[in-house]
Amino acid sequence: MTMQNVPWGHGSAVGDAFARVWNSLNVVCVYVGLYLALDWISFIHVLPTVGYTLWNPPPACSLALLLAKGLRYAPLLFVVSVVSDGLTAGFPAGLAPTVAADAIIAAG
Repeated sequence: MTMQNVPWGHGSAVGDAFARVWNSLNVVCVYVGLYLALDWISFIHVLPTVGYTLWNPPPACSLALLLAKGLRYAPLLFVVSVVSDGLTAGFPAGLAPTVAADAIIAAG
């Protein structure tokens, strides 16, 4: 009887579950970093009288995530957008309106 030389984590239920979690964690980290960077960069040219920017790339990043990985990442959109609004703009409309707007956007 010969034993197959299988690398650790390949072909076992535990290894497959670990690989799925690891891949999901990588997707989350890349998305969060990209979203925060794009949101921060978009505030370089803010219109002085209204406080808006002429371009907003983070929603495109969110759409790409949902198209590539599916709706199971929709709650992540909400969490990252609230955190990003707090870090980049400091909740300009207040916390409650910001959370409500971000929840509507994440729900679709």
